[in-house]
Amino acid sequence: MGYKIRVLFSGLLLLYMPYVRELFVDTAAYLIGRAVPALIGFVGVAIFVRAMGEHAYGIYSLVFAGTNLLSMVAVGWLSTAILRFQARQERHQAPFGRIISVGLIWACAGAVPVAAAMLPAAGVGIHSIGALAASCLLVIGLNVSSAYTASLQAALRSRAAASVEVLRAVVALPASVAGIFTVHPPYVGAVLGAGCGYAVSGAVARLLAATSIPGGDTAGITEPVSVAVRRLFWFGWPLSLWFGVSLMFPFAERFLIRWFLGSVATGQYAAIYDVTYRGCGFLLLPIVLAIHPHIMRTYALGRETESRRLWRIGLLVQVLLSFAVTLVIAIAGPWIVALTGVRATRTALALVVPLAAAGCVWQIALVSHKILEARQQTRRMLVFLTIALTADVLIDVTMLSRFGIVVAAYALLGAGVLYSLCTAVTGMQTVART
Repeated sequence: MGYKIRVLFSGLLLLYMPYVRELFVDTAAYLIGRAVPALIGFVGVAIFVRAMGEHAYGIYSLVFAGTNLLSMVAVGWLSTAILRFQARQERHQAPFGRIISVGLIWACAGAVPVAAAMLPAAGVGIHSIGALAASCLLVIGLNVSSAYTASLQAALRSRAAASVEVLRAVVALPASVAGIFTVHPPYVGAVLGAGCGYAVSGAVARLLAATSIPGGDTAGITEPVSVAVRRLFWFGWPLSLWFGVSLMFPFAERFLIRWFLGSVATGQYAAIYDVTYRGCGFLLLPIVLAIHPHIMRTYALGRETESRRLWRIGLLVQVLLSFAVTLVIAIAGPWIVALTGVRATRTALALVVPLAAAGCVWQIALVSHKILEARQQTRRMLVFLTIALTADVLIDVTMLSRFGIVVAAYALLGAGVLYSLCTAVTGMQTVART
């Protein structure tokens, strides 16, 4: 049976070989662009845990997750709309560069005042000016970097987008380490360093994207910029909430672990999560980054059949890689835990395999919903993700205190499987009806 499955997969890959070759260069570029940040992030976790301790790292992980959540809610609509609409700029529409700039002003104006409200949930005093400033810098840097990196992806400039990611990681690590040893409390310095990394990468991404954003000629334009931004917003607001709900997974998990089991357990879970879960993202996310702009671009240009073929390719390649990645991480589990600096307890070792599988499943989920996204059925995506989050939280609330932090890993895995199946099946049904 296993031999037949391998033959089937090989035949499907040969059938789609022209598309695979077209995406290979982009995937390779994004793989490099993810490899360097993943390696730096892996080293960073080990340094941060040893420098701050598990308690402070647990608070840092909550602050970072909460700020990241806020940023994605604020700018997610703009990033996804750029990928969906930048390729098709009509003559009467406002210049796309101005649309992005005004959209970023809207996003930052809404996000920065809310940043302070995220701090008490992580156990950080609202009076801490340093924590507030660090969170605001991180929000602004994330917004700018996300929007202009999306513009580079929409223009199919994979090497430029990957270079921006590498730059961000290269700047953030030494800045964060410097912050840990010079700012009190140290987790504020770590957040400040991460914000510096995103601010620098965002500025460079803006310079690179300026040469490929359409709509520079203002002759014949009849549409005000504010109208264009609202059009993008109405497409993207469900996806902005989708990003927020997706980032609620790590935030809610860590909040509940801290509530039921304490900051030390939160730090243990966060450290192994950051290495194992993100390690799977390092291997599978380049496929998502390469295929997403191609799917959106072909659909925007009216080539729907080609868009669906690209979607199937992405799912096929990800499923094949997921089995291999999970197996390798399962074997390397003890070394992974040791390198994070977390004590190699039985509980810590038990987290590795379910978090690895969950990391793979949630990367598959990022492709499984692309048909719905291309068809602008973003509200369905949001509904399915909300259902998955609700299931995840209910499992954690009812079982964490009894079975420990391993529950959170398996709940995350189950929620990913639920979401992937719902979006993929619904997408295929939508295509069949049309």
